[in-house]
Amino acid sequence: MKCISEADARFYASEVVAALEYLHLMGFIYRDLKPENILLHQSGHIMLSDFDLSKQTDHIKRPELVSSHKSATNLPQLDTNACINGFRTNSFVGTEEYIAPEVIWGKGHTAAVDWWTLGIFIYEMIYGITPFKGSTRNQTFSNILKNEVQFPDYNSVSSSCRNLIKKLLIKDETKRLGSRSGASEIKTHAFFKNVQWALLRNQKPPMIPVFTQKKGRRDKEGKTTQGSIGTLKSKRKTSSSPAHSSNTPDPPTTSAADGS
Repeated sequence: MKCISEADARFYASEVVAALEYLHLMGFIYRDLKPENILLHQSGHIMLSDFDLSKQTDHIKRPELVSSHKSATNLPQLDTNACINGFRTNSFVGTEEYIAPEVIWGKGHTAAVDWWTLGIFIYEMIYGITPFKGSTRNQTFSNILKNEVQFPDYNSVSSSCRNLIKKLLIKDETKRLGSRSGASEIKTHAFFKNVQWALLRNQKPPMIPVFTQKKGRRDKEGKTTQGSIGTLKSKRKTSSSPAHSSNTPDPPTTSAADGS
């Protein structure tokens, strides 16, 4: 994956945060955030896909409002964690380089795994690599559990960006950014200071995908059809345990607009 600028990474990260917020409000833990599962609509805005590893709570609760002294407007923030408060699952699922420490430990995990994967995703957008990748699967897992995130010097980023990544990649899930009140904590971080969350869908994306027509795909009238969605990256290995139920209901493909 090629490196992109911090400004572009902020845009895509913002849309991912909005989409994850919506999923958490619906009682879902996504559990498989990675570039391959982030589609680009023909408009250039992102859509989350592939909900095979997602898990929904049986007891969805109402979101709560919490006061926020960190907010620029000092307005109450929506606590999305309240919707899935107490919901833990024990399935060993995820993509190796994106798996959170608590999943590897096998002691159960919460929606905080989605914020860990957000940190990995932002890092990969900016540096073109994931922070804990090892030469083998076991080495990768060992790095995730033991190593702290390091920032290469070949791509300069702001202190707020590094701080956000560090807070999202805290190994203790109870101290990780987003573990208390969900997406609201992340939205108020300095990295997203100038993001207009309610207007995300109206902003111009950094990149508008160009689609080419493919031969052999014709509609009922014999006209060649053209796709409307592109993906960010080729596939990589995904881990899943037998404990994951294939009967888990899948939410609809989620766009950033759903979370705004």
